[in-house]
Amino acid sequence: MASISSYLESLRDYLPQEVRSLSTEKQIEWLSELLSHRHRHQREEEQQQKAYEEARRIIAEEYRPLHHHLYRLDGWKVTDGFSEAVRNKDIIKMRAILNEERSGVYTCDILSKETCRELVEEVHHFEKWCKDHQLRVNRPNSMNKYGAILDDFGLQPVLDEFMKAYIQPFSTFLYPVLGQDLDSHHGFVVEYELGDSECVSGRCVYWGTSLL
Repeated sequence: MASISSYLESLRDYLPQEVRSLSTEKQIEWLSELLSHRHRHQREEEQQQKAYEEARRIIAEEYRPLHHHLYRLDGWKVTDGFSEAVRNKDIIKMRAILNEERSGVYTCDILSKETCRELVEEVHHFEKWCKDHQLRVNRPNSMNKYGAILDDFGLQPVLDEFMKAYIQPFSTFLYPVLGQDLDSHHGFVVEYELGDSECVSGRCVYWGTSLL
């Protein structure tokens, strides 16, 4: 109780207005419950992280890819226009294939239809393998119920290579200060369900790269 009281005293000026109006005893109860919730949340996160690391270990040891060539850089086919622009470091051709969706936000076709199809097939294969082995598939973010993070089944090294070989030349051109030395990525495949009365599924391949 003494430690909670001291903690409360140090935070008193930062308490929500509705808590400040409570008696000291009620404030202590409120803070105790808040700290207890925080500790439970931390324990849950630690348990989830341990389970995630164990699953990654099992996947690394036992998962057998459907398309082995996707784990090499030369197995990733890009569109002709993108390849030519990068190979020749041609600023005019880079600018020609880019679409500026918003100020400073660009899109362009990078991967060939064949590679996109193979990535989707690899994700389906991985999802089935996880189901057969009773492992949970980590989704790209909390907004998606379907899809997978490519790093989780061994594609991190080739995505790092792809980033340096193909993405960095464009980021250097578009963002001269921040784009010259990319150091991370978030590659994933995600599925969205469209429509109300009927369920229509569409697979999209997204490429995410952190500039910071």
